[in-house]
Amino acid sequence: MTEPIACVLDKARPEDVVTSPFPHLVIEDALPEATYRRLLDTRPEFEHVAWKGRMPSNRRVPYPAKRILEDPALDPVWPAFCRRHVLPDVFARVADLFRPHLERWHPALARWLDEGGPRRPGLLDADGFEDCDMLADARLELNTPVQGRPTSVRGPHLDLPNRLFSGLYYLRKPEDDTPGGELRLFRFRNGQPSHATAYAIPDDLVEAVRTVPYRGNTLVLFANSPHAVHGVSPRAQSPHTRSYVFLTAEIGHDLFGPNHNGGLHNAAMPS
Repeated sequence: MTEPIACVLDKARPEDVVTSPFPHLVIEDALPEATYRRLLDTRPEFEHVAWKGRMPSNRRVPYPAKRILEDPALDPVWPAFCRRHVLPDVFARVADLFRPHLERWHPALARWLDEGGPRRPGLLDADGFEDCDMLADARLELNTPVQGRPTSVRGPHLDLPNRLFSGLYYLRKPEDDTPGGELRLFRFRNGQPSHATAYAIPDDLVEAVRTVPYRGNTLVLFANSPHAVHGVSPRAQSPHTRSYVFLTAEIGHDLFGPNHNGGLHNAAMPS
């Protein structure tokens, strides 16, 4: 593509942020329809990103930006989209949208931003924290068709504690009429975060507060915190692949959890 590609955050405003059960926003029709349709129509399938043959049921299969940028078989819209969404200004925009919440939950991170933020950004799976102070990704994720009984690809959980934000940009095929696959947002029943580094949080510790439909050209975005519990509702048996682009950025230090040192001290941040 020769023309600049839009960013899925172009329509987002601070007043769009909803605080319950944790700060997040939902943007519908995030990209121009023509861009969205081209992404959807040229989306690589399971056999391209994984292997040929029988697919496992309802399995998450990632295709990171590093591989997309190196893949000559893809339509040019895909590397253009990924290249646009791993730029440092994407994190700067997220930080502006969620600034009051960053100051509350991660004050040292807010101070780091005030001092200029990341000076050596890089790409996940391509670079490392020995050379970079932030690594971004814009990876395609496929959830394979569901065989047999309804299942959830991922129940309630917290993201990696060194992750700065999580964004899911949905790419739903028009013919996909499968019930389920929505994003569920939870809160802890007793109000106190726990299981900060566990792969899964027991269902009896949380309750669902909001369900965001799995709808094409929709962005769901939230800043990471020990309260940002989320998961995916079960999908019924289906021949369809659930797909989205996962937007994120990580740093080399935990924001919360047992390895968190009480703050991202300036001396500990790469410069």
